[in-house]
Amino acid sequence: MQTADENEYVIEEFRPIRHDLLAAGLHAETGDPHRVAGDPRLLAWLRVDGERIGVLAFDEVAAPAERLSTLAGFTQDLVVENVFTDGRSFTWPRCLDRSHRHPMVVVLDDGRALWRCPRDAGLAVSIGELGA
Repeated sequence: MQTADENEYVIEEFRPIRHDLLAAGLHAETGDPHRVAGDPRLLAWLRVDGERIGVLAFDEVAAPAERLSTLAGFTQDLVVENVFTDGRSFTWPRCLDRSHRHPMVVVLDDGRALWRCPRDAGLAVSIGELGA
């Protein structure tokens, strides 16, 4: 059973990632937080453009940057596997260097959760600041 506090927690934790999805033209939300016996994490559905595409796991005991990077990684996997445009997998988040066709990768760097180009470590942006 979900509580108002759990729902608010899920919304707040997802806010930076939602911002980055919106920067790519995707409307995303999380909802229906719930727990499963034997799993200490809080789980919630991810919806993109109104479609449920999978479940996100929220690790409430990890450090903030670790929580954000883990959640961003889960979200990226679900988007790449389940969101398509013109019959092709949606590249998200697209590399800051538009000549690159790959998505950026999640990294933890000096206590910060970042999206980083897998080819050029100098191309990076904090999660939650794409398009800012």
